[in-house]
Parts: sequence; C-alpha cells; structure tokens
Amino acid sequence: MRKTYPYLQDSYVETEEGGVTRREFLSKLDAFVNQRRYAKITLLNWAEEPLKEIQGEIVSGSLSKDGSSAVRVSGSLTTSVDAGTYNVEDANMDFAVNKKIFIEVGIKNDTDQYKEYPILWFPQGVFFIKSFSCNSSTSSALNISLSINDKMSMLNGDVGGTFPSTTILDEQDTQSETGEYVTEKVLVYNIIQEVVHHWGGEELSNIVIEDVPTRIKRIMRWGGDTPLYLVSNGGQAEAGTLSYNPTTVKPTSGSYIQINNGDDAGYVYDDFVYDTELTINAGQTVANALDTIKQYLGNYEYYYDCFGVFHFREIRNYLNTTQGKILVDDMKANDYLVDRAIPKEEYTFSDTSNIISMNVNPQYDGVKNDYIVHGKRKGTSSNVAYDVFYHLAIDSKPTTGNSYTNFLIYRELDTDLRCGIFPVVVQELPEYGEFNSVYKLGDKAYVWDDDNSWKEVKVEAYYDVASPYITKDWRTELYIHGLLALANNSIDRGYYFEELRAFWPQIYDLKEQRFWGEEEDPSLRARVLTDGNYYLDFIDSSGPLGKYSVSNIGRRTDVVTNDDVNCLFEPDVPNIVFLNLDLQDSDPEKLQKLRSECMDAGQPYAQTRGEEFKAFSTGGYHNGAYDYICAELYKHTTYQTTISMTAVPNYWLEPNTRIRIADKVTGTFGSYMVQNISLPLDVGSVMSVTANECTIQR
Repeated sequence: MRKTYPYLQDSYVETEEGGVTRREFLSKLDAFVNQRRYAKITLLNWAEEPLKEIQGEIVSGSLSKDGSSAVRVSGSLTTSVDAGTYNVEDANMDFAVNKKIFIEVGIKNDTDQYKEYPILWFPQGVFFIKSFSCNSSTSSALNISLSINDKMSMLNGDVGGTFPSTTILDEQDTQSETGEYVTEKVLVYNIIQEVVHHWGGEELSNIVIEDVPTRIKRIMRWGGDTPLYLVSNGGQAEAGTLSYNPTTVKPTSGSYIQINNGDDAGYVYDDFVYDTELTINAGQTVANALDTIKQYLGNYEYYYDCFGVFHFREIRNYLNTTQGKILVDDMKANDYLVDRAIPKEEYTFSDTSNIISMNVNPQYDGVKNDYIVHGKRKGTSSNVAYDVFYHLAIDSKPTTGNSYTNFLIYRELDTDLRCGIFPVVVQELPEYGEFNSVYKLGDKAYVWDDDNSWKEVKVEAYYDVASPYITKDWRTELYIHGLLALANNSIDRGYYFEELRAFWPQIYDLKEQRFWGEEEDPSLRARVLTDGNYYLDFIDSSGPLGKYSVSNIGRRTDVVTNDDVNCLFEPDVPNIVFLNLDLQDSDPEKLQKLRSECMDAGQPYAQTRGEEFKAFSTGGYHNGAYDYICAELYKHTTYQTTISMTAVPNYWLEPNTRIRIADKVTGTFGSYMVQNISLPLDVGSVMSVTANECTIQR
C-alpha cells in the first residue's frame, strides 16, 4: 500500500535537508494539546490492492510499537462510522481472513502550512486482522473493533513463513561454464531476499535491503617463507594505477613496505557470502533465519514500515566506534569515545513543549572507571598461549621529568630483561641476602638466588646524584614509585605496580626510555603494541570524563575475559587489493573486470602471479583488546539511564530511533534510543515512551 505524504519522509530515502524541514513542521503539531483525531481504515485484498475505505472518529484503542520484537506494531482499536455509509451485513466479507487493512491516523491541520490537507494523515502500517467485531446501538453510530498485527506475521509463522522441511540457505547447486554441477556459497544479500520473497511470500518490490554489500574487500595474510616487499612505484603502471609492485627480493633503494610471514598484507575483492553453515530446520520460520543473519552481521534490524515495506538494514543509532589504530603518543580520551560529531536525533522531547511526565532510572552500579580486557594470543606453530592484557583507567597521570638517584638498571637472570631497582648498596656482601633485592658492590651487582648462593647480574646503568635518572613516560613514574615503596618495605606500592613490574620491561627499554625496537626501526613500536602482551593507559581525570574518575567515585573495575581477543591493537592493513596475474592466461576477461573494479573505486592494487599469489590466505584474524576497551568504556561511562515518560502523541515516531530529551525538572538532557511506544488512538489520551541512554555526556 503506497501513498504520498508531502509532510512526511519518503518510504525509501530522505535527504538531510528534507529531514530538517519535515521535523520543523511536525514539531508544530505538539502545540495542539486538544488534537482532533480521526481514523481511516483501507480494506486491502491479499495482494494489498485497496478495496474499500472506511473513515470515522476513533472511540478507543492503542498501538504498541516494540523495537526489540520482530512484530514491531500490534494493537487494537474501535472506530465509530456512519451506519448509513457502511453496510453491517458486509462485515464478515470485508474483514475476512483473506483481507489486510491499512490504518491511518489523522490530526486536524491547524497550521498555516499544507492547507490543502485539512486533515494530516499519518500511516501506521499494513496489518493482518487477528480478530474483528462490530456492534451498533439505537443511535446511528456503528462501532468496529479490530485486533491487529503488522505484516511480520507473514514471516514468523502466524500466517506464513514456515519452512516445511530442512533447508540449506548458505549453499546452492548450480552449473559451471563447462557444464559441471558445482556447489557455491550464496551472497548474504541474496539469502535475505530469497527467504523473504520465496518463503515469506513478499513481493520483490516490497523488499528493501540496505547496508548489506554484495562485494567486500577480504583481508589476505602473507604465508610465504620469505618476506614480501611492496615497492612503491609512484602510482603509475601500464595496466592502471598501482601503488606498489610486490616482490620477494628485498629492494636496495626506494620506499617499500615489508610484509612478514603471518602478517595481513592487503585485500582481494570477493563476494560477500555467508561463510558458515546456515541450515533451517522444518518448522522454523523466516524470522528465525533473519535472526541468525542479523546476529552474524551485528548491529542490524529488520521490520515492516508504515507502508508495509520490508526493511533489512543497520540500526541507525550513529554510535559506531571509531576504527582502532596504533598511536605512537599517549592516546587522548576522545580516541576511546564514540563518533558523534553530527547530531542525528529524529525528534526532541522537551518539558517546554510535549513532555507531560518523566520517570528517570539511572543505574549507578553500571558506572565503571577501571577497565581490564584479558585475551589469549597463540603462535601459529604451537599451542602455547600468552595472556593479552589491556588496562585502561580514568585516573590522574603522574608528572614526568622527575629525578631519581641510586637507581639501577640490570639484566634479570631468568628473563634477561632490563629491569629497574633501588639496590642495597654494601661495602661487602652479607652472609645471605633477601630475595627480590639487588645488592650493589662497587661497580657490580648481585642477587641472592634460589639455590642459596650469590649470583652476579649484568649492570646496564646506574644513576647517582651526579647523573640522576629522569623519567620520560608516566608509566615509568608509576613503576619507579612502586620500586621505591618496595625498597622501603612499604605495603602500599600502588595499584598498578605489580602489573607494571611484570610487563613494563617487556615492552619498554628503561635504559633508552623508548619502546623496544623503536631506535632501530620506529615502525617496530607499532608491532610491539599490536603483538605485545600488555598495555596500560589512562584517560586523565582532568578531562571531560573526570566525574567518573577513580579519585571522584572510587575504583570501579570492569574485567572482560575473552579468548577471541588475540592482540592489543588490530594492525593497520595496507590498503592494497592483490590481483592474480595468472588470470591473464586462464581468464583474461575476469582479470580485466577485477582491474576495472579497482579503478572504478579508486582502489590501489598490485598484481602478482604464481607461487607468490598462492602464498596468500584469508587473514583478518586479529581481534584487538582496544576495540573491546572502547566498547566497555562506551557502555559504562553513562548511568545507563532508562527513562519512561508520557508525552503528547506522536504518530510518526518509530522504535530504534534516536531522540533528544531536554527536561529541566529531572535534569535529563541528552540522546536516547526509543525502545517501546504505546500510542493512543482515542482523543485526550497521551503517549507512553521508554528509551535508553545512548551516548557519553561530555
């Protein structure tokens, strides 16, 4: 059922300018406190062609819109119609089981705009009739009562959408160009379209699939025995625009990128198929299949809109986290926060215009300021696993540049790491020593070993009054403060000392005061952070999140353990698509299509052939702790407030829509995601809305 409403958004697309204009006009309707409301029911046949229009005033009823339910809209209503224009004897025929209805709610237009529409009609959806009844009285009025569900009933098994037998959706048998029968994977896009159309009975013209690509750039890992060198060629080549020429021979000049065994080297263009098994059992429904695909994709939803059009798309919450990256300097608070530079609220609720009552429920126990993510990193040649440990806190960073004397950097016997300590300076070694202490005798240093004997350790550097140790990194400050407390037998060595004592020397050269390998090759620091086992960072408490800091509300720790996390940061993947030059001999047309695909997209590419191309395999297996930290920070630096409010009815607001709330009485300001709406259809009643806080307040 398709109609045009100039004062509403298009069912398929809306421009930013058009959206602003629409919202400005619709906000004027909030001033109509005593709205005159009407109902229009259009009777449809099974093909959704209009049969009859029944119009009258609403006596009672409501619609429930639930953003977490596949059946987004359900409800009931009673409308009063003129018995003279409606034949009671035709009721059973009109509202039979093979009919659908299209419902519109109207508000009398008292604005100075769209005067050609004395009643502003707002579509509420195409519905299946669960039950119907009508009654009359001695007056001329006739009351029609309906219980309804939206068109999701076609997909969830209520009136269709049930699979009669076990069905494999992710594969299909087809015929190759040589005439052989082959089995191939199915595009995710095609699976969605097929289950809704074929098994749900929905017309193709009524299916809108957004944000689901048919082609993707698949990450490729280099598996060659020797490094791959991507040599810059200045961007020009006969076959098109190339950024690099690949070779396994180390260049003697020019700029190049070195890709080692196991590194993600770049991409290949590939079909976006469902790469795992998707089998639906007999008795399951289309909605079950869509739920599985939604879980596979992540932040997605599917629903029928108010025109009866099916949508599958990414949820428009505008809260996607920024892509993780390696930073050579300390990260700032904004590197962890979600991207929300452009306000995307569809509607504003304000106590000065449309809010009638407000109930606010902040969740104090959900606020955290000390975030720890543990993962596991396994080598490719063994089953030995190493702990991946990322620690982020909202805390005060100590100042650097402080001087320390009697500070010794030595090589630890067991690990050969450069470690720091405040040694016990002696004129001669005692009969026995204390464990975890280093004794300095002249220019040498010794430790009391487990076998009850003195062992000499290598002295890397010693700092005295004449040449003190001056810190450059704030984490080194925390490390040294703990060493001082240890030397003075103090119990309080600092919350972070034990982890720094264990891990900081592994990634940081205390003598040179730089990350290991950075002197030889600055790019190695990124590798230390990507493939390392530990990282500590603070969001300084003097920043915008200071109200949640450890010093302000105490330490509230959030620990996540996930063995899927296998690195600290996801590495940067070179933005290069690799093409198999062997196709020049076997399928030159396909190679040319791939080249054209790259050039049309402005995508740099590199061509390689033979064993080099065969050494690539699917990559992208790095799963960074940084991204989990960002997600945890997003969830736990608000009070996760749930609000319930009553307001002037809004007949164009939908669930899973981002709104802005401004209520001075309760002090509620910010962006929220609408979860549920209870919408009255009778005159004088109010709308109920529940919504969840969805952004970090700054």
